[in-house]
Amino acid sequence: MQPGRLLATEAEVYGFASICSSYPLTIRIARAVKALRPESTTLLGGPQASVVDLQTLAAFPFVDLVLRGEAERTLPLLLDELEGERRLDRVLGLTYRMGARPQRNAKAPVIEDLDLLPSPAYHLTGELRGADRAFLELGRGCPFACTFCSTNDFFRRNFRLRSPQRLLCDMRRIAGAYSIRDFELVHDMFTVDRRRVAAFCEAMIGSGEAFTWSCSARTDCIDEELLELMFRGGCRGIFFGVEAGSERMQKIIDKHLDPKRAEEIIDATERLGIRSTVSLITGFPEETWRI
Repeated sequence: MQPGRLLATEAEVYGFASICSSYPLTIRIARAVKALRPESTTLLGGPQASVVDLQTLAAFPFVDLVLRGEAERTLPLLLDELEGERRLDRVLGLTYRMGARPQRNAKAPVIEDLDLLPSPAYHLTGELRGADRAFLELGRGCPFACTFCSTNDFFRRNFRLRSPQRLLCDMRRIAGAYSIRDFELVHDMFTVDRRRVAAFCEAMIGSGEAFTWSCSARTDCIDEELLELMFRGGCRGIFFGVEAGSERMQKIIDKHLDPKRAEEIIDATERLGIRSTVSLITGFPEETWRI
């Protein structure tokens, strides 16, 4: 972080997204921001802050607010309150202090129709200039409840996908502006609804655009036939969250994958020419050297 650049912004509110792996760094930056701009408001959001909101405000006095869950609708409301009457109790999903005591408002409803959200303002960030790949939100929510994952809490296990037509519209816009034709489709669990995956692939094939894309999937929510359709629709990479190669651990973490079937799906993916990335977690408290 460059203090001079930070001071030059003269912002009234500094917002930080958060995930588990970088949360200690986020906290340190928030502390530095508050030291440089003590009159400003420090705001945290994202999955990690959302699940430790009360603990964060109790432990770190330089963090003023935590806005939990999806914030496209609640953040503008919060900013209006900060500029106006400061009735923080009216902002759903907000955790704040009442005196010295952390206070949590009720959760905000999830955004059911993701097509209604505007496209990211890539022209303001400059991140796509010279890039060879763009990240596009594919959907939100996962119906599963793995014990280690914050997705089911953050998105409330409410599975939603953007429509193929909306995704194609964004892809075409990005291709026209930045000459990018390869996309990382961001969603924890694209293949839960086979019918909608097929509809997306058919739309991609029918478009004639020859866009390529990558996604995430569970090995028990995909098969060889669907993999072939995905490849024809432009899929060139799949991130598989397997997490554990032990059947015992699969049960303990409530993942419930069959490791042998997972291996078969990964092999089939590679045979088709789709890159596979496999997520594995080590260090679960219940792990032993034996399977």
